[in-house]
Amino acid sequence: MHATNTELRREIRTRSQLQEEVEWLARHDELTQLPNRRLFMETLEANATQRPLSVLICDVDHFKRVNDHQGHLIGDRYLDQLGRTGRRIIEPHDGLFARYGGEEFVACLPQADAEQAREIAETLRQGLQDAELRHHDGRILTASIGVVTLVDGPLDVAVLMQAADDALYRAKAEGRNRVRAAPPLTAMENV
Repeated sequence: MHATNTELRREIRTRSQLQEEVEWLARHDELTQLPNRRLFMETLEANATQRPLSVLICDVDHFKRVNDHQGHLIGDRYLDQLGRTGRRIIEPHDGLFARYGGEEFVACLPQADAEQAREIAETLRQGLQDAELRHHDGRILTASIGVVTLVDGPLDVAVLMQAADDALYRAKAEGRNRVRAAPPLTAMENV
């Protein structure tokens, strides 16, 4: 009976560890160890009443060229380095830095007003550039970042993310390697 109880305890411990691992994998990106899109969205919802609430969307410029010319192993190494850089810059501001998918990263910055969010985004852009990760032709890898801040009204995640995405595409259209901010969102725009 003692052996059976010992085996049962071992089995319960193993199952608990596996359950914890599954739960972690459901909310984190395996490559970068960063929170993933799901955990980012959960974090936005958990901060639904925080004002101001800022979001950044960061897209690595011309990342496909890295994979095409240097291979996916180099691309993966670059994504991991970019993730560590982003985390180092965002987390001291009580923010969450996450991999959104592919070469896109996002940040949730509760209590960061529009100016603070823009400054943090610029620090992130510069930090990624300063990592001196290079394309096959020697050019430094850069990123474009879109920023939006919800200053008043209810949280509408779709509106918030669309505004940040529009700002990101403006940054890309204006030449990449830059930060662009959407106008702050208020109750009027968020309805």
